[in-house]
Amino acid sequence: MRPVVLYVDDERNNRLLVRQSLGDEFEVLLAKDGFEALRVLEQNKVNVLLADHRMPGMTGVELFARAKELFPGLPRILVSAYPEEEGLAEAVQQGTIQKLLAKPWTLEVLTRALWQALGDARSQ
Repeated sequence: MRPVVLYVDDERNNRLLVRQSLGDEFEVLLAKDGFEALRVLEQNKVNVLLADHRMPGMTGVELFARAKELFPGLPRILVSAYPEEEGLAEAVQQGTIQKLLAKPWTLEVLTRALWQALGDARSQ
């Protein structure tokens, strides 16, 4: 059985690219915003939460803070074109973000981060 990744991004093309790129190794669920992501998390067994940071309505960090409360053992990986943005380093230090990946990512880097997050979650 393939691990389940929920990818959250307000840009449809990014969502489809991630699903296509990871589809051989992971089952990829998609959400267009943080509110939809929380609904998906409530209704599905998800192994890793992967999200873009800059989204309307709820940022990736805000989504991760909420997910950390509701699903504390769920690994959270944030993807951002602006990894030096104010507040992201602090969110990593506080454990809201477990891994921060810069856009554009390579498939190798993304896949490695997902498998590492799964391994870390299993060892806890």
